[in-house]
Amino acid sequence: MSTQSPAEPLAPGVHAFDSDGVTQRYHVYGSGPVCLAHPGGPGIGWEYLRTPELEKHLTMVYVEALGTGESGRLPTHPNGYTRERYSIALQRIIDHLGVPKVYLLGHSHGAFVAAYHAIHRPAGLAGIILYEGAPVTGPEHGAEAARRLQEFAAAHADRPGLNDVLATFAAMQDISTDEQTLAVARGVLPSYIADYWGDERRWAPVRDALRASYISGLDAIGSPDLVDDRADLPKVTVPALVIVGLFDVICGPRWGRELHELIPGSRLVVLEHSGHLGHLEEPERFTDAVRDFARSPRSTSPTNKGEPMSSRLHGKTALITGSTSNIGRATALAFAAEGAHVIVSGRDRSRGDAVVAHIRGAGGQADFIAADLDGSLAASRALAAAATEQLGGHIDILVNNAGIFPPGSTLTTDEETFDRVYAVNVKAAFFLTQAVVPGMISRGDGVVINLGSWVARLSLPVGALYASTKGAIETLTRAWSSEFGSQGIRVNAISPGVIVTPEQDTGTDPLGVLMHGTPAGRTGHPDAIAAAAVYLASDDAAFVHGTVIDVDGGRTGVAVVKDAV
Repeated sequence: MSTQSPAEPLAPGVHAFDSDGVTQRYHVYGSGPVCLAHPGGPGIGWEYLRTPELEKHLTMVYVEALGTGESGRLPTHPNGYTRERYSIALQRIIDHLGVPKVYLLGHSHGAFVAAYHAIHRPAGLAGIILYEGAPVTGPEHGAEAARRLQEFAAAHADRPGLNDVLATFAAMQDISTDEQTLAVARGVLPSYIADYWGDERRWAPVRDALRASYISGLDAIGSPDLVDDRADLPKVTVPALVIVGLFDVICGPRWGRELHELIPGSRLVVLEHSGHLGHLEEPERFTDAVRDFARSPRSTSPTNKGEPMSSRLHGKTALITGSTSNIGRATALAFAAEGAHVIVSGRDRSRGDAVVAHIRGAGGQADFIAADLDGSLAASRALAAAATEQLGGHIDILVNNAGIFPPGSTLTTDEETFDRVYAVNVKAAFFLTQAVVPGMISRGDGVVINLGSWVARLSLPVGALYASTKGAIETLTRAWSSEFGSQGIRVNAISPGVIVTPEQDTGTDPLGVLMHGTPAGRTGHPDAIAAAAVYLASDDAAFVHGTVIDVDGGRTGVAVVKDAV
């Protein structure tokens, strides 16, 4: 079906109109909020990007990019197809559609175009979806792609078709015709799918259906149209969703994380079983991510109090140790209220079951796993394995909260007590992190939150043993951030102040004497720590690494002056 009618620019079918003297074609499917989809390449035909599942929720406008298919070619073809020129073409389509706001989805090179459009022409955008993009091209991007290609080759060394894929990559720099461009696009496709050869019958038709035209990547006078948006992306004002496949060779998780960290308030979705074509490899999860983003940056679901449940941790999984009471319990409730599937862990099954019942009654997801973290490697590994299985194969967030506070002073502490406190407070967290982090590294994404204490830095005449364990935890936080940060893992800590149990009154608690003269002037509640944990676990803290956040009413950061005039 085709239409030329300017009165029905969003009617289903094929549309064409004059765009600054060049024919611009686009294809409309579905219903709902309008979302333009710009294909990759440059020069790849739009058809591969079609996503029927998404069309159930959005009016998808698939752009037939200038220079491809039956859209017109520039007088300078194959040169001149810069991001600026593509952005102008997109703006002409948006104006032609006549809707106040549209979403803009760009895949691969199309993501570079979408980012450019959001930087320079944001007015008509409701949001952007940067799907398999990067903030930069050129030597740095090429070196990362070469490294990822080596990893791909090592993982598929036994595949007979590997040499053909590698030879195609080597020939990529010499293409100069439509035929060569198509041959390269089809030849490299096995590296664009996470497991192409594992189901070649499924993916071979996708490869054979590709269409492509030669676009040089040079501007009208023959200079490369290089990309470096790092200085501009922090200025982006439109909502942004970043989607990346864990096994993408060309625009992999490193670039997805960097885009996410550069764009204020953006959301990041890592497709754990996908390469460069996640909309085909994991269509349901891809659709859910885009649909939820287009509906609202915050989805809601009912709680038992009739209040909206937020979604900062929607789709995430979390293991929280020592979560049957106090700070751990408050953190579990808060994580579940933000959409996470939570593992409640501790020694007391009755209290654990009660926390789980509370979460489920509020419409959340939770399960209890009994664990006595005695500091042994075996205990930590057992909990990690059980939680991973219960959470569907992966742990996104680990909160090392379990700990004990021994009575006595340095002079009264015996060796057994010393070893027990260090085993629970330090060794258990160390070995549990050791057991959980490899899974996070394999996905290129994860969060570890440790619980320190204000007494690690502001000493009291009692509790030296406990304080030293919390000092060790804060040191491990910085060390782990350095060790794992480059692999996509954020490690931070919270240093609680004087916190009372939920049953106590923060204004009358006897420990309140320790807060006299502080800015807060009172003890704190576990919910304050839980709120900080939600922040550190969420995408809001995407640029926070190796930090200890003091949630202590000003106890350690401000000089305590009692009865000041």
